[in-house]
Amino acid sequence: MAWTDGLAPAVTPMDVMQIISRMSDLALVISEAGVVQSVMANPSFSSRESVKDWEGTVLQDSLGYDSISKFEMRLKEFRAGSRSA
Repeated sequence: MAWTDGLAPAVTPMDVMQIISRMSDLALVISEAGVVQSVMANPSFSSRESVKDWEGTVLQDSLGYDSISKFEMRLKEFRAGSRSA
């Protein structure tokens, strides 16, 4: 199937992870409770190995003091159903 056929080709979850990890330095999948479910890091991201330890932890525990309130505000918006995130 070609892109010109008007249909998007099948993309595997691994393909999606690779696309996301190359579009940004760091991408996180976070549960409603704020627990890091998955960490995707760009191969050239210098702290790539250290952030992998975040999986299964509460993200607030890894944030700096000034970032905690920002994250909690965004998490509250997510829980309320806001799609501006």
